[in-house]
Amino acid sequence: MRTEHKSTQILLGLHVILDTVRHEVFVDDNPIEVTAKEYDLLCLLASHTGKIFTHEDLLKEVWGAEYFSETNYLRVYINRLRRKLGPYGEDLIRTKPGMAYRIEL
Repeated sequence: MRTEHKSTQILLGLHVILDTVRHEVFVDDNPIEVTAKEYDLLCLLASHTGKIFTHEDLLKEVWGAEYFSETNYLRVYINRLRRKLGPYGEDLIRTKPGMAYRIEL
């Protein structure tokens, strides 16, 4: 069962919840398995809803400065997250082609 402290949860629309204490993600109240990097990436985007993050910014924040040019890592992780978020993934994680990503509610 999820924590009752609302301040520990980030709501992404009506269907996706991030529990920032337990590092869990729920879709339609069902927990989904995400890796630590997937969680970090989703949490960063979700903590700044609407903000456009360049590929380089996300790579530096989640993987470290030495990965700033490894855009293939980012594409793979974004695609994994979208799949794991099911029917909400494509609408939730938006792409600015060749340049950036953002969470859109």
